Amino acid sequence: MIRRLFVWICLLSVICPPLLAQWSEDFDEITQLTSPPWRGQIEDFTILKKQLRLYVENPEDVNESRIAVSVPYSQSMTWRGYVKLDFRPTANNYLYCYLYCYNEVSDTEFDYVALRWGSGSKGVDLVDVRLTILPSGASQIVRADLLIDGSAYPLGQKSKITFHTTYETGKGWNLWLRGEEETADQIVHIGQSAFDKESPFELGGLGIDCFYTKSRAKAFTFDNLSVMPGANPPTEEEEEEDPTLLGQPTLNELMANPLVDASEYIELYNPSDQPVVLSKFAIGLRMNGQYPSIIPLPTAVDTLRPGEYIVLTKTAAGVTDFYPQAQNVVTMENLPQLANKGFTIGLFAINDTQPLEEVVYTPQMLGTGNVTRRGVALERISFEQPASDSTNWAGGLQSAGYATPGYINSQSTNADTTQLEVPPAEEAEGNGPSYLDPKRIATEINALPQGSLCGSVLYLLSGHAVKYINGNATKRWCRHFLDGKPLRQALDLKSGTYMIVVWIQRPDRPIYPRKCIISL
Repeated sequence: MIRRLFVWICLLSVICPPLLAQWSEDFDEITQLTSPPWRGQIEDFTILKKQLRLYVENPEDVNESRIAVSVPYSQSMTWRGYVKLDFRPTANNYLYCYLYCYNEVSDTEFDYVALRWGSGSKGVDLVDVRLTILPSGASQIVRADLLIDGSAYPLGQKSKITFHTTYETGKGWNLWLRGEEETADQIVHIGQSAFDKESPFELGGLGIDCFYTKSRAKAFTFDNLSVMPGANPPTEEEEEEDPTLLGQPTLNELMANPLVDASEYIELYNPSDQPVVLSKFAIGLRMNGQYPSIIPLPTAVDTLRPGEYIVLTKTAAGVTDFYPQAQNVVTMENLPQLANKGFTIGLFAINDTQPLEEVVYTPQMLGTGNVTRRGVALERISFEQPASDSTNWAGGLQSAGYATPGYINSQSTNADTTQLEVPPAEEAEGNGPSYLDPKRIATEINALPQGSLCGSVLYLLSGHAVKYINGNATKRWCRHFLDGKPLRQALDLKSGTYMIVVWIQRPDRPIYPRKCIISL
């Protein structure tokens, strides 16, 4: 059942303070949406890493979240913005961005020019829509007539689009897009439309309307929104600029009490879709309420690509000799010492005195039976939750050897399942599923009752997904493996070490994951 919306679209009757001739928001200086100026389902959105993101904790099966802000209208206008979708839009998961209200049909019906991602479209289209507010407070798109067809540049699996749209009275509309996959990271003129309906209003709503299923409740991101007077095409400077800021790393795993002769380490992870320049960051330990020394990160590996990990330690062999699967281990001779009994560590932007994030480590966070056990790492559960939240950390699982330096955490809930069209679920052991023997997983898949669903994803130990396998193909590789066929041949993989995540849904229970690590 769709989540009901209150009437948000009082865009024309609402009394607003005088507006400047232009409006922009990059979400760098605010920590949450407030009303005013925003209205609608603002509680469904959050500011995360200086970007606006849909963030619904307990979604229903089918949902709609809409927000709007009043912007000035003029006879010629330019709209710009950045939109990232962590999925390829479909008929059930799609987005409308309402740009320009040119007609108030009634108190409950409005005509808009809008941008559309998905809902039957392969690309980003410019459309003429009629929006109706129902007596229940929910909204309905009565019609959507195509003005500019963006299907020549189909959206990728994880689309990151900067749009540039203009309107001029007497001339109509133009649409430019820049997408990493879609337009080879170049600004492309998608098309123009002679549609010319001038708005009688001096201001109206810029609206964001997300339609999504349960698994996409945190998969819409927005940044650098602006509305300016003048129908200005993109400039050379805009073509050269990066549509987003460089990424920011996160504290991801801490080893304070290593095995005998092993080394302490601090693991960082890049959860963003942009490269992280490590020389722009530093770490420090808080003492007596302050950070007496903030230490720049080493530059031996200066760029951390999206989805990559780096392990900082005083002695690399003290990690790699004990964890052969460890990836990207870098020596940092001035790594601060991590006290077994507890400490507070901060991650900083270089030359800043306030930490970007902070973790207060106590051995009790490792869990029952692990407080004094050597070789248990403290793992971050979700990079989408604050590092300062003590419940967002847990000791590494026994099935993973209590530590996962340089690859996906055993307690992680952030495995990439966007291609499986199924939401992740928590498993019995800890917050993330156990690492199991691959034959045990294959046996379980082979014995699934009729009506069950499954799929699998293969990852490098860096956390980068390299292969997505649908249900029939998953059953096939499991059957071939049990029949004695080498796993490398069954999966058609090159030599290397991989993690396999299999998602299973039986008719009588929710979806749950299984995972294993294999060396081929």
